[in-house]
Amino acid sequence: MVAIHENATEFINNNVKNNTSAVVDLLPNDIVSNKDVEAKSLESFPFVYGLNDTFKSDIDNFMKIEVDLGLLKHPISHDQLFWDGK
Repeated sequence: MVAIHENATEFINNNVKNNTSAVVDLLPNDIVSNKDVEAKSLESFPFVYGLNDTFKSDIDNFMKIEVDLGLLKHPISHDQLFWDGK
């Protein structure tokens, strides 16, 4: 299951910039109301798999903003946020 998710994520990231329609065409029609809008949305951020250091750092940065805004009382530790299933 993890390998399928990894392969799908790599397919999206490899095709979203130059062949976005190939990615959008794979999505179910009942959840895509506008293919152009969906394509622009897909192009706006990279999809990730795995919990690498860059991903964890991005989470920490976002969490700091939530703490600064008062949405969180304090940062949540990595042991509470991430689980390594290996």
